[in-house]
Amino acid sequence: MKALHYRRGARMVLGHSLAELLLDLLTDHPDLSDLRDAARQLDQYYIPTRYPNGLPGGVPAQAFTPRQAAEAVAYARQLVARAGTALGILEPSAHHSTRDADGRAHPWRKRARTFPRKRRGAWRATRAGW
Repeated sequence: MKALHYRRGARMVLGHSLAELLLDLLTDHPDLSDLRDAARQLDQYYIPTRYPNGLPGGVPAQAFTPRQAAEAVAYARQLVARAGTALGILEPSAHHSTRDADGRAHPWRKRARTFPRKRRGAWRATRAGW
């Protein structure tokens, strides 16, 4: 969301509330309005999941269920994918092109890039020089 603000010409974007960041973007990107509920839900997880004392008792691993975690990850993927599409980084058709080991789509991940691998001998030669 912050990247979209910077793309609009913002010099500094303060805050971490996805709902507020999204609300400011709706004038230029009305197609993102369906993400409001996802942004609100993710905002609720901001403090309690990052800080051990963010909950009245217990730790985040004990307070949240696997279902809640999966739902939060799905919301985050939606937001990242839609922001990437709005920025022109991801094509709308690329949202379901890459899948993980379980067959689930990673909407925010482009196809993996391949990089030339260093030969083992070359790596050892550079380490030997240290």
